[in-house]
Amino acid sequence: INDLTLDVSDLKDKKSGKIISKKDINFSLVKYSEKRLAPYPIYPASFAYARMEDYLVEAKKISIGSKKLQRILTEIHVPLNIPKGIYNGKI
Repeated sequence: INDLTLDVSDLKDKKSGKIISKKDINFSLVKYSEKRLAPYPIYPASFAYARMEDYLVEAKKISIGSKKLQRILTEIHVPLNIPKGIYNGKI
């Protein structure tokens, strides 16, 4: 998949009519790096390192290779004055 666009609508509570703006919703890709499992070689060479989540990169478009997985973090900044409710929208 190339140039997959990540988009979201406003989130709206039907009961109160209040909205969490789509401007307050961000997508980030979870990036990985290889980490050494131990400070000394107690593991066989093929097990000395592991892929571990390392950092986040904000994204609007992504590309995913064949037979690959890509974790995406969705972050919603809820305004302090917004009433509780069930907010619906589309991703």
